[in-house]
Amino acid sequence: MRSTPISEEHPELVEVYKAQGAMEANMVRGVLEANGIDSMEAGEAWGKVYGMSVGTMGSVPILVRQNDADRAKQLLADVASGEFQIEEDDDEPEGQ
Repeated sequence: MRSTPISEEHPELVEVYKAQGAMEANMVRGVLEANGIDSMEAGEAWGKVYGMSVGTMGSVPILVRQNDADRAKQLLADVASGEFQIEEDDDEPEGQ
């Protein structure tokens, strides 16, 4: 885990995705962070406070550092198109 929040460490953040609700935002951030891209949510907390998960009030912008933006957008496009592949871990025993 990072000791310094991404927003303080690198103020040059850009939006790479707009999730529809907290659940989608968490999944998107999980994909990004599993691939070494730090991310954070932006905007007001209206969706969380009032339980909104659709429309503009429930949207959650996902931000990454500017230098990670192209890679993040490509990764998310690959996931959306079904082209994303999880590489097999050679250290894991067969059959598991």
